[in-house]
Amino acid sequence: MALILRQVARPLDEPEEDFLARVARRLAARGCPPRSLRPCRRSIDARPGRPLAFLYNLEIEVDDERRLRSRFRGVASAAPEPRDDKPQPGNTPLPGRVLVVGAGPAGLYAAYCLAVAGYRPLICEQGPALADRVAAVRRFFRRRVLDPEANLLFGEGGAGTYSDGKLFTRVGRPGVSAWHRLLVRCGAQDDILVDAQPHIGTDRLRVVVPELRARILAAGGEVRWRCRVDGLKVEAGRLVALRAGGEWMPAGAVIWAPGQHADETYDLVAGAGGIVDTRPYQIGVRIEHDQEAVDRWRYGARAGHSALPAASYRLTWHGREKGFPGVTTFCMCPGGEVVPIAPCRGRLGTNGMSYSYRRRRFANSALITTLAAPAAAYREVLAFRAGIEARAFEAGGGDWSAPAQRAADFTAGTFSRALPGASSYRLGLRAAPLAELLPSPAGASIRAALAHFDTLLRGFAAGDAVLIGVESRVSSPLRVLRTATGESAGIAGLYPCGEGSGYASGITSSALDGKRAADAVIARFAPPA
Repeated sequence: MALILRQVARPLDEPEEDFLARVARRLAARGCPPRSLRPCRRSIDARPGRPLAFLYNLEIEVDDERRLRSRFRGVASAAPEPRDDKPQPGNTPLPGRVLVVGAGPAGLYAAYCLAVAGYRPLICEQGPALADRVAAVRRFFRRRVLDPEANLLFGEGGAGTYSDGKLFTRVGRPGVSAWHRLLVRCGAQDDILVDAQPHIGTDRLRVVVPELRARILAAGGEVRWRCRVDGLKVEAGRLVALRAGGEWMPAGAVIWAPGQHADETYDLVAGAGGIVDTRPYQIGVRIEHDQEAVDRWRYGARAGHSALPAASYRLTWHGREKGFPGVTTFCMCPGGEVVPIAPCRGRLGTNGMSYSYRRRRFANSALITTLAAPAAAYREVLAFRAGIEARAFEAGGGDWSAPAQRAADFTAGTFSRALPGASSYRLGLRAAPLAELLPSPAGASIRAALAHFDTLLRGFAAGDAVLIGVESRVSSPLRVLRTATGESAGIAGLYPCGEGSGYASGITSSALDGKRAADAVIARFAPPA
């Protein structure tokens, strides 16, 4: 069995190859020559009072494990190699084709698992293939004309394709490493298998996503683009067909993974007998700083060292002493940009995006607070979100410029008479009182949190730090309830999954929830003949 040697420091100026050779020599000198040695986790140790360094967990194989344990601290048994946990196919004949609604992380991974198991799934995606989507986004930035089905929210890859491509998840589910290995086979960088906070970047995702689609097609799957689902047919409580692209399709089972941005999909589920419940609503703004400032906060005098990646941070203010909902930084994008997201003209939200190299001038992060789940119908929650986005669009001038305010002015409750001269937001900023665009508890919480964060990172809420609004689509405020079998409560044969169904937040957790849905279908039904 391999062992893990934990928390081994590598100085910044030492190349990784030299570091591994040095560790191997040290092991040999202590009577434990390694048969193999490889990094399995890498992070940065930037704790105050300690030399800035990389920290590694190293997987080691030696002949005398007892000697290694006795001579080195921090040795633990390696976790067994993850099993390929494919379920055994069931025996129930499929009454129709397996359909997958949505080509985001949940839908794509579900379709991949179904395809390699021989189920020949059909993906129905309301947007276009990625190449056409990229062209549409470029036109939007150039001409400010939105294609409602091909933009930063809709199209192949889902909203995550125009993001930082973060793969980190706090959801402790098996299968994370298998998902990461698949991404590497599809073109992602090997670093995601080792880094403590892995990310791909939107540029590399444009390679990974089409390759994953190609593997689905090669295994017998099919994709139909601009194929909006607008009807569900239920008989005796079971889904028997759906209408997509104007055509009714018999359905043996449906993986429901449309994401959270197509509001009408919730009406489809509820109208067919499913149950849509409300969840706590997360809302906030983006804060943008010069990346150099973030590097100084995190790395101190070593900021700018060529071995160091662009620095990030994670801050939390609990708010209990003031009776406010807490605030946390979310989706921090080092060396990235703030981008507009909207499902249609007249509505505006923001998100963070960065490329694999993370070397652009600015860093940004969402400042998010959570409002209690409303005692309201799901349509009221969607209307609430739409109203916030409509006010943000209007405050930005109605041309996709974003409403913005200096962080110091937001904290002081004063209007920003002048905004910083540069920003990553490509379509321009327009000064606006952001607190007036937010529910009052959210504005008060963010104001108090900014003052607290400025005591932790000097200048966090001062100088050219600017808030850009609004961050309205953190995680879905709704949940499509499902039963112990993974099917929709009220609609047998419909398998809700992913972020839009309220069971995930982010690329990895969404993909794993899609696999869970695919596994449920496989375990129940026999592959088609």
